[in-house]
Amino acid sequence: MENFFIFIEGTEHICDPPTCLVNVSGPAKAPISTLPYLARSTNNNSLALSRVDGNTKALRPLAEHIKILIEERYSRVSSELQRRYNCAVDMNFIFTVFIILTLGLYGECKWQSNEYFHHHRVRRPVANQVPFYDDKKASIPDPPDHKKLIPMARYVLHNTNWASIATISILPNIKGFPFSNVKSIVDGSLANSTGIPYFYMSPMDFTARDLARNSRATVLVSLEETNYCEEKGIDPEDPRCTRLILSGKMRKVKEGTPEYTFAKAALFERHPAFANFPPDHNWFVAKLKIAQIAMIDWFGGAKYIPVRDYLAYNYTGLEMLQHAQQTQVTSMT
Repeated sequence: MENFFIFIEGTEHICDPPTCLVNVSGPAKAPISTLPYLARSTNNNSLALSRVDGNTKALRPLAEHIKILIEERYSRVSSELQRRYNCAVDMNFIFTVFIILTLGLYGECKWQSNEYFHHHRVRRPVANQVPFYDDKKASIPDPPDHKKLIPMARYVLHNTNWASIATISILPNIKGFPFSNVKSIVDGSLANSTGIPYFYMSPMDFTARDLARNSRATVLVSLEETNYCEEKGIDPEDPRCTRLILSGKMRKVKEGTPEYTFAKAALFERHPAFANFPPDHNWFVAKLKIAQIAMIDWFGGAKYIPVRDYLAYNYTGLEMLQHAQQTQVTSMT
């Protein structure tokens, strides 16, 4: 608190700090130098009287009264400041709680949305597309017995939409290293399986550039893609979750040939998004000329299937066609 003085003009009068004077010599306001008595506050908020001339006893009651008024005034000011401070603290606390609750609610909604999408992956059907539909009514029939190697191999390839393809890289930093990529795949139309993997590629892609230098490649597809392993609680690396591994050389399919027309139609039937790919990327159809077939479909190590027997097998499974039809019917109900 600043020092102040008290001033009285005939009757009691109190001024606010910092300058209040007490004049006991008469009703007129007198300069400080002529005042016989001065009342002054000190730094510890107490009121002290200093004698200029005469006896201070006459001012003591007044000083006590002034002290009480000053204390009441500053008590009210202090209370008001404390109230405003508490209000500000309360508002900050409420705002902080609101932000935390909002973020928590957003996170929970996001998590529930992801969980719902994971367990109910439903996509709007597109013409001639085989949508991924996780529903018992539209699920793909179970695979053949694991002892039937060729039917199992053809089943896995026909019922998968994508494959992992490994090539020998030409990238400067990993030249000569194996390099894996994901490619959409078909082995024929939905109703006609050939057992030959067909691809739709652009020369701008990693895989196509590698194959232009070295046509050797290995293609892997897994039964995991059909959701069979997930539904049975089988890990993708479990031998019972069949893996088909085809190795050979990649060849372009010549445009204008019946095989090209068939393969491209099959690719666009299973993957209609191809129709929207940039037309200036020089797309072409390629196929794997199979040299070796290895398959892991049970315990006891890999089994090797003769390529000729594999290709000669008359696979009549219509799982993908039935799956597409069931999915479209289910989506419309």
